[in-house]
Amino acid sequence: MKKISLVLILALAILYANAQNNKTTPATTTTTKTTTTQPSNSTRTPLKVADLPKAVQDDLAKSYAGYTTRDAFKLDKNNTITYKVIIEKDTNRFSLVYDNNGKFLNSKSISQKPFGGPRPVQTNPTLNSNTAVGAKNDSIKK
Repeated sequence: MKKISLVLILALAILYANAQNNKTTPATTTTTKTTTTQPSNSTRTPLKVADLPKAVQDDLAKSYAGYTTRDAFKLDKNNTITYKVIIEKDTNRFSLVYDNNGKFLNSKSISQKPFGGPRPVQTNPTLNSNTAVGAKNDSIKK
C-alpha cells in the first residue's frame, strides 16, 4: 500500500511540475478593420437604362440585341465620366464600358450566374418510356 501511495504522490508531483512549466501568457487579440472604399475623387452612381446617353442606348440595341441589361452605372473618376453597363444572355454576363460621349471602350466577360443557370433535366432510369411522369410504376418495388 505504501508503494502505491508513493507512486501516486510522485505522479501527481510530476503532473503539477509539468503544468507549471507549460504556463503560457494569455494571447492578446487584435482586430484589424479593413474597409474597401472608393477614393474620394471617384463616384459610382446607379442609372436606369433610359438615363444612359442616347449613343450608349443605340449601341446596346444594335450590337447587343437579345441581351438583358442588368445594371447601369455612371462612373466619375478624376473628373472623367464613363458608363458601365452589365448585360446578360442565358448564363453569359458581360461588363461594357463607354466614354462620356457614348463611344464603346471595352467589354469584359464576368462570372456566370450563380449555379450556372438552369439545371439540366434529370431522368429516372427506373421509368420506361410508356410511364407518364408522376404515374405509379408497378415495376418499382417498394
